[in-house]
Amino acid sequence: MTSSDERDVAWAAGLFDGEGSTSTYVPKGKTRPRRQMAVSQGGLPGHVPAVLTRFKGIVGVGNVTGPYRDGLYYWKTTRKDAVDFVGALLWPYLGGVKRKQFAAAAGRMNRALPGSLEDVCDREFESAWAAGLFDGEGTFGAYASARAKPSWRGVSMEIPQASADGVPETLPRFRAAVGVGSVTGPRMVPSPWTRLPQYRWQASGRHVCSAAIKVIWPWLGEVRRAEMRAAMEHLDTGAEDWMA
Repeated sequence: MTSSDERDVAWAAGLFDGEGSTSTYVPKGKTRPRRQMAVSQGGLPGHVPAVLTRFKGIVGVGNVTGPYRDGLYYWKTTRKDAVDFVGALLWPYLGGVKRKQFAAAAGRMNRALPGSLEDVCDREFESAWAAGLFDGEGTFGAYASARAKPSWRGVSMEIPQASADGVPETLPRFRAAVGVGSVTGPRMVPSPWTRLPQYRWQASGRHVCSAAIKVIWPWLGEVRRAEMRAAMEHLDTGAEDWMA
């Protein structure tokens, strides 16, 4: 693989760390369990989320299906060799939580692991990983303030994550990759997806957000880029050169 390929894989691992899962289930009419890897993403009917198409292109296996009743699309694979291949491909860049989840499923099926659970130091391509996480979970927007002139708009960006075990490892890892922002929580918020405590990485202000965007921009997907460009249109005069 070239270094460019490796950055694509790091991006895919970031998306999987935010939106992916590895599990086992017993198919209907069967008695033996089967492993499944999946990545979810919300989307409009008839419009497959670009991040799932991109993920499938990087890993080269699996299928994208949906939307389902919850409005989600999924990249999925249940083939033994495909699960092993994707796990090994993403392993160098995956966080500990997803590694342990993969290991638990592998243990139930007596399958070997692609590497150590603990070897997560000195990772490369953290900016590409961070872009994948933001593509899956992040938001960016412009906002008004009652204390400023009507034409003024500020900017903010955030990544929410739910966890029953304290601060999700993805958030301080993202903050370390981009070098700005803060991690807050826990807090309980109404959510149709989870009842777990919510945490988030957040940043506000043009200069702070600009610093984060410049790190992840080269690997960020077009949907998030378009979201940022649209927000930029609402900023006041003088912001034309702010975007990376």
